[in-house]
Amino acid sequence: LRVKGQSSRLVGTVAVSTSESMSVAWLIPRLSRFRNLYPDIRIEVHLDSARVDITRGEADLALRFDRPGDDDILLARKVWRAWFGLYASTTYLRRCGTPLTIEDLHQHAFIGPAGRLAETQMPGWLGEVARSDIVACNSMLGVFAAVEGSLGMGILPEYMAQPARSLRRLFPERFHTVLDVWLVVHPHTRGSAKIQAVLDF
Repeated sequence: LRVKGQSSRLVGTVAVSTSESMSVAWLIPRLSRFRNLYPDIRIEVHLDSARVDITRGEADLALRFDRPGDDDILLARKVWRAWFGLYASTTYLRRCGTPLTIEDLHQHAFIGPAGRLAETQMPGWLGEVARSDIVACNSMLGVFAAVEGSLGMGILPEYMAQPARSLRRLFPERFHTVLDVWLVVHPHTRGSAKIQAVLDF
């Protein structure tokens, strides 16, 4: 555990690992309220594209879309649910036309996933309708930037897409999924008062 100070006091540093998109759109906006409650706890946010090893002390906590397996010593608590859908910018739709049927999607450009994003269930949607992707990103922030920049359509989480007024969701009854978000911690460190404060927040 990389926490400084006595474990019984609410003082020190807690390192939290998560993805770029989740940190920008969900975690960091909540830190202001956390700091009001715990002014002496310093949150160190690690934006990692690769999974960190909590058992080796690379972070104290992690926000992940996948729950540790039954044979994993890590503890996990579901803290959130993220909804995903297919989006395009209004500029792109004005330029290329709004698809009225699923078959119409075959004529459109898509932003695809790369790296760990390509290992999720969501790329299966694109396989149904996209002949190819013109850009592929291993970061959801990259996908968001490409879709918002009107390069093509892409799969995005609602927590990123809904605040962007320039984006429109397409065929929500067909393209939708929900992923649980898990807060993961090592059992040997959860007893720390600082760690518990973050877990309970």
